[in-house]
Amino acid sequence: MLFDPRPKDNLKDLFDRESEISLLKNSLDSPLIVIIGLRRTGKTSLIKSVLNDTKSTYIFLDMRRFENKEYIVYKDFIKSLEREINEITRKNKDLLSYLRHIQGVQVMG
Repeated sequence: MLFDPRPKDNLKDLFDRESEISLLKNSLDSPLIVIIGLRRTGKTSLIKSVLNDTKSTYIFLDMRRFENKEYIVYKDFIKSLEREINEITRKNKDLLSYLRHIQGVQVMG
């Protein structure tokens, strides 16, 4: 298939986005980054590709699963967050060790 509509997660799959990639990489230490743009213009691909390229550990929550709901139920949001945390800690065992040493964080299991 020549075109895959799913978000990309590797910089080699992005084309003509050098300035956006550079700007995002230079902004990663900022406390807040806002990326805006029209739907389906590659915002998610840009974010995932840059974070993977910089070997950053991140949790990605796709909030579209809630878009047809009138409001987000706290329990549903926490379940989504928990699912992503479990996935990231399964891939990165060192992260669990790191989290255990943070005061106020309790890690079960």
